[in-house]
Amino acid sequence: MFSVLVMGVKVGLIINPDAGKDIRRLVSSASYLSNFTKVELGKRVVMGLDAGGVDEVLIMHDNYGLGEDVCTTLSKRVSTSLKLVETRGTGTALDTIVAAKKMREDGIKAVVVVGGDGTLRAVFKGCGGDVPMVCVAAGTNNVTGAFYDATLVGYAAGLVATGKVLSDCLIKAKSLEVLLNGKSVDAAVIDVAILKTPYIGAKAIVDVDYLAYAVFSKGEPTDIGLASILGFLRPTSFESDLGYLVEFGEGGLKVRSVV
Repeated sequence: MFSVLVMGVKVGLIINPDAGKDIRRLVSSASYLSNFTKVELGKRVVMGLDAGGVDEVLIMHDNYGLGEDVCTTLSKRVSTSLKLVETRGTGTALDTIVAAKKMREDGIKAVVVVGGDGTLRAVFKGCGGDVPMVCVAAGTNNVTGAFYDATLVGYAAGLVATGKVLSDCLIKAKSLEVLLNGKSVDAAVIDVAILKTPYIGAKAIVDVDYLAYAVFSKGEPTDIGLASILGFLRPTSFESDLGYLVEFGEGGLKVRSVV
């Protein structure tokens, strides 16, 4: 007689302390989400995952201690095992990429992201496109993350991870690959912008006059950020097989968008 060891179901949780805090708070009325609020969202995600039957949640360790706060508060309140995943401590997107890669290698069945489109992009670069991903909207741009309750997001991720809900409920989102001289150098989920200036500055576009081109995988009228431009020109969803290149300059169509 042989005994079979059944591995517990693991789900990743990545909370980005820097999501929703770029320069657009200074130059516009972009929303702000405190780290305290992100911790509360993370705790609700974990409680949802616990209710969904997940055995272990791998949580990214960050320089602000958000993941650690979630673990400390809930370790004795949920039956799910909570484990911190160490990163390089750079305080940049590299930490998210490293954590996502470690989680994938550890066999997670899904990952929940508390952040915005930039955080999702970093998680995608670490996890690849084979790990189901769901987002709790907590960034400036939340094109890929609908505003669902964090507990429900965790519960839904748990049901998918444990196989209680079939994977045919998932949507395969498109992505963009950046090639330089034929070599893959980067990836994006929503858009890639080409600027007229060589300076990236704060890594957020605050003057549309700098835009030369943008390539989009998705853009709908209800989106914000650059994607809203495509949303008003040629609405395109994740379900569509199409992507679009938009050229910016004088003499073309004028579009009022939410950026």
